[in-house]
Amino acid sequence: MEKICKEIVLSGISKMCPSEICNDGECCDMVNFKKRNGALEVCGTPAKLLNKNSEKRVCQYIHKNMNYSNIISYNNDGVYWEGSIIDNSAISEPQLIAAIKNVIQFESIGNILIIICENGCYYALFYKNRYSYMGDIETPDIRFSLNEHTNINLMDRNIYLPETMFGDIAVKVSNHNRLIEYIYSKYNEVNISASKAKKFALPFMVRYALKLYDGTYIKPSAPILMIPNYSLRGWEMHTLKIYSNTETAYIPYFYYNENIYSLMFDTASVPSKEWDDIISSIDIFISKPIFLMGNDPKRGLSFIKDVSAAGDNLSCFDVDMKCDYLNDEELQKRVTEETLFFKIASYKLSDLRDDNLYPESNLREVNIDFELENLATQEILPIDNYSHYRISGAVTHTYNSMLHLGGIRRYLPLPFSLFSFNTEQKSYNNITPEFSLKPQMQCHIRVEINTTTGIFAVEKDSIVGNSGYISPYISYPDSRAIKMELWFKEDNGNNYYISLPLTASEVENCAYYLKSDFSAIEPQIYNEDIPVGDRFCYESFPNMIKVSKIENPIFFPQEQSYTISNSKIIKIATVTKELSQGRYGEFPLYVFCEDGIWTMQQGDNGIVYSSTLPISRDIAISSKSITSIDKAIVFVSTKGIHILNGSETAMISAFGLNRDDIIKDISIEGENNIIVSNQEYLNNFKEFISTSQAGYNYNGNEVLFLKNGYSYIFSLNLDTGEWSRQQFTNTPLNGFINNYPLQYICDSEGALFNYSNEVKNSVQPFLLRTRAIKGIPISYKHLREIILKGDIDSLKDNMSINILASNLPDRGFTSIGKFVISSSYCDGVRIPITAPPFKYFRLEMGGIAKEGLTFNGLYLVFESKYKNLS
Repeated sequence: MEKICKEIVLSGISKMCPSEICNDGECCDMVNFKKRNGALEVCGTPAKLLNKNSEKRVCQYIHKNMNYSNIISYNNDGVYWEGSIIDNSAISEPQLIAAIKNVIQFESIGNILIIICENGCYYALFYKNRYSYMGDIETPDIRFSLNEHTNINLMDRNIYLPETMFGDIAVKVSNHNRLIEYIYSKYNEVNISASKAKKFALPFMVRYALKLYDGTYIKPSAPILMIPNYSLRGWEMHTLKIYSNTETAYIPYFYYNENIYSLMFDTASVPSKEWDDIISSIDIFISKPIFLMGNDPKRGLSFIKDVSAAGDNLSCFDVDMKCDYLNDEELQKRVTEETLFFKIASYKLSDLRDDNLYPESNLREVNIDFELENLATQEILPIDNYSHYRISGAVTHTYNSMLHLGGIRRYLPLPFSLFSFNTEQKSYNNITPEFSLKPQMQCHIRVEINTTTGIFAVEKDSIVGNSGYISPYISYPDSRAIKMELWFKEDNGNNYYISLPLTASEVENCAYYLKSDFSAIEPQIYNEDIPVGDRFCYESFPNMIKVSKIENPIFFPQEQSYTISNSKIIKIATVTKELSQGRYGEFPLYVFCEDGIWTMQQGDNGIVYSSTLPISRDIAISSKSITSIDKAIVFVSTKGIHILNGSETAMISAFGLNRDDIIKDISIEGENNIIVSNQEYLNNFKEFISTSQAGYNYNGNEVLFLKNGYSYIFSLNLDTGEWSRQQFTNTPLNGFINNYPLQYICDSEGALFNYSNEVKNSVQPFLLRTRAIKGIPISYKHLREIILKGDIDSLKDNMSINILASNLPDRGFTSIGKFVISSSYCDGVRIPITAPPFKYFRLEMGGIAKEGLTFNGLYLVFESKYKNLS
């Protein structure tokens, strides 16, 4: 009978169609083959950069900069610098960076390594070939006090009064106005004199903040109200002696004194030296002094009476100079609504750690290097109390030198340290407190915050380090706080307690308590034991993204918070390759949510993202199954593999039917690994891909899928749309490390492979199993010959070939010929077959070969039959 030669193109693993209608040449399993230049080629073994380690440190991240590529590993107890990659080789020098648990992800910006954990972000700085672990940013404890100085004395002689003394001086309007102007000028002169001396005569507020390496200010302290020891309204009564004659009147002298103070400070804690390269300084800011006189200078001034007379030209008058001072309510408003704080001093962390500078006392005077009358020209503190929140994200991404955190967990701030509200002056507004803080006194603070999900309470234990009193103005950095409770315990066993209602600030994110008479806060005797233990609370924002300042992963400006969709964020992604100069495409940032895909569009004029828009209702199965490729993003849904390009999504590989071909077990033992093909590999394909981590190999333009705990991966060639399976180790793999354009793979024992770099002349086991081959459309046919074309002289050992046949497309296959060939067949193999006619055939072949073994053609020679006769 006539023979028919049918060319079969081998096309990789496919599950799109049932076996009876699948294309000839589709495979049900194909291991360590890749389609290259139209032919199947045995792929090389990925280059191993690191061997396994006994401590089970698993490589997690490549911290890459212009001058280095550092391998970061983790073993659930500590983060390690595992080694460095130099010229495609790794130098292993394991060093512990930090003992830390519950790590979610690693990111980096510049030489800062960011360790994202469940309870916040932690930082390590790579400098001078070592990692310096900084942890969470530390807040210093600084307190301020006023140190009283010699009074300012002002004396003038011969102050001219315009009108003569004849008649009632009280009704002499010009004399009255002249005295008013004079009194106010002297009041100003006192304060000007104090300012020139860099001292203070009026109430003011002070606060401090951390200045980072890029000039950003974070973690501003609570404003501390500095009040003179004596009465705020101390200028009340003075006696003026007035000489007069028939023509004119003079004040021979006017004498006034005022207490002035210098601003003192000391520190209880300073960020550790590891922060010296990140925190450039701690800067101190003050408000303008609160001018106590009101707007109506004529209110309150009156002449009482002529007290005495000494000679013909002497009259003595008492002048009641109760001027128009601010009342308590007006003063409280000035204090609580102050927003401008001007920089007066700056200290490096190393300067504040040097206790030997002031051996006799920890208190030192704030070093002000300008006259305070020029205060308004100084730098202003930008107040952002949101930097007191510690945040973490379930989703992380670094883009355009900014850290993006999605699925926010925001921890409510612990209360400010009581040390900052502890001042050493002995009285406030001329009131001496009965309760005082004593060194080593136990303290407990609780603050209740009324959030949208209920009332949370944060608590903090501390030990009082210095004697002093509690400032009348105390606050917490969240305007939703409603109550602050303070407990104290003395060594003699006395317990004290006070509950302070908090008021939301109208000018910043804080809540405060201000004692009405401006005297120190005084708790009362309390018979019950004080609580103990710190308490942390957090709020969850699963649909929020927070973006750090550019090249500064420590500070997340409040205006760079974005709410996406109404559902949980599962992934933030961008395309790998830049699409245009300075821009990353029309939709630069993609946000995958549980209800679809959104995009965040870049803004202008300092606005990071101007809008968020939904672009697709396709839903990714998990965050792990999303990966950036060249100019697009690939993700997995319940339907299959999708590609997202611009605002359009397209299916590039469907999962197909759940029914699989029935196969028997095959195993091939290589030099370093054993590959196995059995029914489990086929049946678990969809589940495997759906629960895998996705990666991208730029060199082969293929998307890779790896499931933690399995020793093989699946790859989808984006040029051909074909699947294959690779297995180069028997150790369970752990995950991908995407480091575009390179793709690394780590295993569960700490070994690291460069998947993008195949070792030349490496030896690998390989296996290929086709699905049902029909050849010609006639139901029964004799298979008479198989011709394999290719370069097979790279065989390490013999290659086995098994020809199977069945009258069912997916099962019942039996062998009709087994053959063993060697590398002597360098230009192809011709295999004769003698067997009865069948409907369907399969080809199985496997062996061990060096990289480069290639099959570029498969030909089947048939004789047709009309019925199943031998």
